[in-house]
Amino acid sequence: MADCAEMRERMGIVETNLKHNNERLERVEKNTEAIYQLATSVEVVANEMKNTTKRLDSMDKKIGEVTNGQKELSKKVDEVSLAPIREDAAKWKKVVGAVLGALGSAVIGYLIATIIPVLG
Repeated sequence: MADCAEMRERMGIVETNLKHNNERLERVEKNTEAIYQLATSVEVVANEMKNTTKRLDSMDKKIGEVTNGQKELSKKVDEVSLAPIREDAAKWKKVVGAVLGALGSAVIGYLIATIIPVLG
């Protein structure tokens, strides 16, 4: 009978340990599922980041193209807006040249007119 009592006591201990181990196993399974879901979420975020990086690279390229186009357009606007000024400057150069030529001719004519009677 002692053997039966000892066996019952051991069976009780084994059943308690089995119950405890089953509870631990359920917690491990829940944690494993949570880790799996977290890994899946991280994978989704990583893929979204790759797509975002590709889009940003594409946008950088397009912004560079727009910036270059803006620089070219700015140069053309400068050329168009400066064209009348350049034309006016060329006209003024001609006017100044003509006035200086006339003044030079007048001075030379005056000198010749005053020198010839003195010599003659």
